[in-house]
Amino acid sequence: MIISLGSGGHSTEMLAALSTVDMTKHKKRLYVYFSGDLISGTKARDFEDDLKARLTNEGGSAEALGKPRFIQVQRARDVGQSFVSSIWTSALCFVECVLAVRKQRPRLVLCNGPGSSLMLVLACKCVMPTCRVIYMESLARVNSLSLTGRLIRPFTNRFIVQWPELAKKCNAEYRGLLA
Repeated sequence: MIISLGSGGHSTEMLAALSTVDMTKHKKRLYVYFSGDLISGTKARDFEDDLKARLTNEGGSAEALGKPRFIQVQRARDVGQSFVSSIWTSALCFVECVLAVRKQRPRLVLCNGPGSSLMLVLACKCVMPTCRVIYMESLARVNSLSLTGRLIRPFTNRFIVQWPELAKKCNAEYRGLLA
């Protein structure tokens, strides 16, 4: 499984959603975060440490969780970056994502909003066409889909929004609040 993290609230929302998942069933996990994001890698490591502590406190073995990996790849586009220069950074992001996917060989990718996630999903679909993609639109998206959501949707197996009105409006899956 590859988990895409992003700055702002994206990582917090993703890790909150993951807290309901039995991670012993997903032992091979790769957390991907993007350049310039100084917090997401730390949050993911703390999340994994908490998982181990919780499992150990419940009488389980930390080995049951497997050994997660964490990598930082080039961000596809910085806020305010020109379109012309973002072509280069997006290509670099895509190449780094392809390398990560080739090494991880995921069956599932989880993402929820950072624009760079599009490069990760495209890399997965190129390298592992059968890889399933679950996209969770940000809680902040109440009335319309994000640009990332609109671009990534054709490549998803499940497209989840967190507001019932938005689900009806854009024919998406609604599962309640995920965070």
